Amino acid sequence: MTPLRIVATSPQRADPLTWIVAFNLPFIMAISTGVGGIIIAVVMSLRGVSPVAVVLATVLSVLGCLIVLRAARPHRPNVRASQSILPVLLGVASLIVSAVGHRGSDVPVQEWTGTLGLCTVIIALVPYTSAAVLAAWGLVAGVVAGLAVQWAFPMPDAGTWSLILGGAALPLHTGVVGAVFSGMVVASVVRWQALPYDREEADHHPAAFTSQLREHGTPVAISDDVIALLEKVADGGRVSAKQRTDAALLAADIRADLVSVMNRSWLETIPQHHRLVVEDPHQAANRMTREQRGAIHALIAAALDSPFLGDEPLRIELRTLDDGTTAVAMSMNIDLPEGKRVMMLAPYFVTLKASVDDIEWAGGEQLRMRFKLPAPEKPEL
Repeated sequence: MTPLRIVATSPQRADPLTWIVAFNLPFIMAISTGVGGIIIAVVMSLRGVSPVAVVLATVLSVLGCLIVLRAARPHRPNVRASQSILPVLLGVASLIVSAVGHRGSDVPVQEWTGTLGLCTVIIALVPYTSAAVLAAWGLVAGVVAGLAVQWAFPMPDAGTWSLILGGAALPLHTGVVGAVFSGMVVASVVRWQALPYDREEADHHPAAFTSQLREHGTPVAISDDVIALLEKVADGGRVSAKQRTDAALLAADIRADLVSVMNRSWLETIPQHHRLVVEDPHQAANRMTREQRGAIHALIAAALDSPFLGDEPLRIELRTLDDGTTAVAMSMNIDLPEGKRVMMLAPYFVTLKASVDDIEWAGGEQLRMRFKLPAPEKPEL
């Protein structure tokens, strides 16, 4: 991954399983902002600052954090850059309201806490936003804070620029630090994913190959009839006319079996396929990446192994779209309350989010999941 892609990728997209717990960060920011805002409102009211303005500013910043919390729940798609606009605007509104409340008070600019609400919103966005977006929001927050303090507070002896820089320092610093953290997480995950791994080869490779063939539906290729025929030829030292005929028949059976396998996608060869209904007329599943196959296979295995699925089949439908992407729909009947169902499938769902687009699910009596597979990358010329 190039440096440009690293700064454009969020930690959530690079390593979704790590942030299945970290989605509580916006909640922590909301709680700390709410408690801190109440304390600040009481203290500032004694110094001529309107407590209504401080409380309203606190509510706006808490609302921004809660919006991030809602967008970052595990069963939702990855947070997009556009989803950070509303929380940041609420943080900016919080800053402006606080500046209005402090205008004309005797509170010096160095004791102004109006930037904290905006900073907590930016911090809440860090796990779900790329370094580039965080840096941009830090710059915007710094500019707004600098202009707000120039308007709301008296000019100090050090001059205008001292006032502007003093107000802009904390939001700008928060955005830069958040961007550095986001970039470091993504770079570390990318570097870890690129490391080679040790692969132990089986001592008996033919046996492993045989097992793989049987698992994927080609038992004819290594059936007892084939082995018996080869043993007769080896023992007799020659090939009789009958053995030639038998070999031709077996070869025809093997060819027909292999052609049948080639016309099926890998989804149709998963064990327990009698409980798995796959509609893949264009063999779109065979164009999945290794990461996509692993995530989808883990989700399917968890559903098929669950005793709550009963005899109901798991249905998967794949359709290739005009833009090269593939639409995938999964549905299953699971006799579980919604909360337990989410807990059972959330880890697999979050892992799947790392390699597919526009993933979402709908609950009810039947669990339905939809997502898109990105279009295959074109080979470089």
